Amino acid sequence: MSKSKRSYCFRHANEADEKIENHTGDWVTGTLVGFNNWPNNDFRAKVLEGKNWSGDGGIRPKLSDGDFAANLREAAGNDVPGFDPDTDA
Repeated sequence: MSKSKRSYCFRHANEADEKIENHTGDWVTGTLVGFNNWPNNDFRAKVLEGKNWSGDGGIRPKLSDGDFAANLREAAGNDVPGFDPDTDA
C-alpha cells in the first residue's frame, strides 16, 4: 500500500510508547469505548457523523459503517472472491 493511502487513525506502537508520562508512572487502562459501548447513541452519532472536524469533513474518526466497509474492501482487494464487506462485515 502506498504511503499516501495509509490511515493515521491507528499505528503500531514503538519504543517511545514505553515511556509512561502520567503522574502515577504506571500504565492506566481506561474504560473501553467500542462501537457498542458508547455512553449513549446520540453521543456516538455526534462524534462519528455529526462533527465537521476539518471544515471539509475529511478529518474525523474513521469508524462509521461506511468507513469500516471501505477499509475492509481495500484490504481484501481481489484476494477474497465473493467477499462483500457491506453485507459480510
